[in-house]
Amino acid sequence: MLDFIPLINNGKNVDPKPAQKFERPEALILEALQNSVDGTKTGEIPKIHFHFSRVNKSDCAFLGSNFQKHLKASKYSMEKNLPENIECLVIEDFGTTGIEGNHREVHLEKTTEGIENSWYYFLNDFGGESKLTSSGKGGSEGEGRQTFMLSSKISTFFGISIDHKKKIPAIFGMSYFGSHKVDAQRFNIFCDFGEKNKAEENVIPIVDEKKVREFIKLFGLKRKIDDAGLSVIIPIYNSNEITKEFIEKKIIEIYRVPLLRNKLSVY
Repeated sequence: MLDFIPLINNGKNVDPKPAQKFERPEALILEALQNSVDGTKTGEIPKIHFHFSRVNKSDCAFLGSNFQKHLKASKYSMEKNLPENIECLVIEDFGTTGIEGNHREVHLEKTTEGIENSWYYFLNDFGGESKLTSSGKGGSEGEGRQTFMLSSKISTFFGISIDHKKKIPAIFGMSYFGSHKVDAQRFNIFCDFGEKNKAEENVIPIVDEKKVREFIKLFGLKRKIDDAGLSVIIPIYNSNEITKEFIEKKIIEIYRVPLLRNKLSVY
């Protein structure tokens, strides 16, 4: 389905260390909602669904022995061992655009056709200044997406995005392990799940329909394979703080006006 592909670090190892900025549990909720609002399709009301699911470690080959070696070497993971039953928080939005651009060109800010590539900003641009010119749309440093990893006790998240124009479903994942060594080799701060793009020596999302369907079924997603938008899965989330009641409370506190005006639907 997915492959865990940590890349060897061959350059300057810069760690953005965002934990102090996003350590509050509500940061995850706000990031997910803001992403959905920013990505609303014209004429649509964004609908965001929070729910919970459970997967068995034995059903997740991508969380096998190689992943577990890196997990044990991680600087930021609160859990170093995977339980057999993995509890997940799932956040899905509908009526949104999904991640636009070219999923095969995650290394480019603009696609080879000259179009802004949201895949680059979502999967690659952490802590840069590329969003400063549009800081009113979800933050100015491009670091907020790390809340997905920081809210996981194994510093990991998975996702599926379906572009509303191309209708291509793509699955991916990422772990934030910090500067770490495995078998005496230093690896990148962020480790990816997907497939290896040998041409660019990077990792790209998977678009194989069979694997996408397996992914949707595994995590119990509400999204269908042709539903435009984004689903994010947080495995081993901080269940002591992030509860159904906590999510509802924070949404009402901060987004009550758009909710009352029918500009946003959360369920």
